[in-house]
Amino acid sequence: MRRAIVDDHTPQEANRASWPAGDAFALVPRAGHAAGVDQQVVEQILSEVEQAVRARFWEGAPRSEPSGAGFDEIDAKTVLSNCADVTPVLTNRGEMIAAEQPGLALIQQGGKRWRPLLLVLVCRMCGGQRRQEEQAVEIAAAVELAHSGSLIIDDIEDGADLRRGEPTAHHRFGLDAAVNGGNLLYCVPGQIFSSAGLPAEVEIEVHRLYWQALVRLHYGQGLDISWHRDRGRMPNVDEYLAMCRLKSGSSSGLAARLGAILAGADPAVCDSLALAGEDFGVCFQIIDDVRNLTTGNPGKMRGDDLVEGKKSLPLLMAIASGEREASRLGALLRELDDSEEGGGRDALIEEAIAAMKAVGSIERARDLAQRRYRDTRERLQALAAVEGPALGALLSLTDRLIA
Repeated sequence: MRRAIVDDHTPQEANRASWPAGDAFALVPRAGHAAGVDQQVVEQILSEVEQAVRARFWEGAPRSEPSGAGFDEIDAKTVLSNCADVTPVLTNRGEMIAAEQPGLALIQQGGKRWRPLLLVLVCRMCGGQRRQEEQAVEIAAAVELAHSGSLIIDDIEDGADLRRGEPTAHHRFGLDAAVNGGNLLYCVPGQIFSSAGLPAEVEIEVHRLYWQALVRLHYGQGLDISWHRDRGRMPNVDEYLAMCRLKSGSSSGLAARLGAILAGADPAVCDSLALAGEDFGVCFQIIDDVRNLTTGNPGKMRGDDLVEGKKSLPLLMAIASGEREASRLGALLRELDDSEEGGGRDALIEEAIAAMKAVGSIERARDLAQRRYRDTRERLQALAAVEGPALGALLSLTDRLIA
């Protein structure tokens, strides 16, 4: 049976044509009074983050063809602010905005948007005032842009064909343009931090924390690459969790810490929220691994992690079990290396998933994520300085992401 692309059920809200509503809209329940308040909070924040991204990076979606010579027609603020010295000479609008196209295309495809939500909700639940919340929205836009850059680069490294149901950036725009566009999204946040009106000492700290998180993320990705290059290397559970803390926990820990810092929270609270954010990122990655082998992740093919050689937690747990049903997994992975897209590969993927189900490793991985999440949730709740819609929205969001 041929695998199908998992439908991306990203809801499209009215008046959001330029920024498709994130999956976060579906993650917070709509029924009930309290849930209705949570949904309103989520929609408000996503709308504000959208405006921040457009104001800081794109004035509007670039048109498919240049509309006149000269930069009076250009949409890209980044080009205008950074390349003003060459704009009199380089008058082809389409060429100048080429660097932005891979990032803009990915952002317009939607996504869960939970990292910017985490940042703004943490700021609110730590007692952030109006001006601090406005700054949090600006910084949250930067976090989302950086995450989008990491996805473009990650897809190149994994040789992925699809992202959010569409061809990946390197297939759509070419490898060179995708690398350049992904790197651009890593760099733009620095400009956002410098123009968000932060106190000088806070701005310096935000810059430091951002680059520290990006370095950690790349070390985590380096481990992931090393493991999937070496088919015989089977990291243990603790090694896997450490990799996830670097690769997935860095951005969520950063979001939580920055939200707390912008609210003026005590340094000890900022540290605790950063750790809780990292722990949540690890839980999210495990659940993402599980979904890849069960329901599938929206916009991708079920079992893609196996094809890409990913050492996911369910796979590692199955092999470590030593049970008879898992004994063929190593051979299946080698066969997948040599397989081609089609019925033969699909059969190998289904056999591997069946073996993991037989030894219970998929459920054990899910249980581990949910146990760790319950502890993380309690810590998040205890660290909130303000009880209210922000805390309720945050917990509803994280509950649904880990469900």
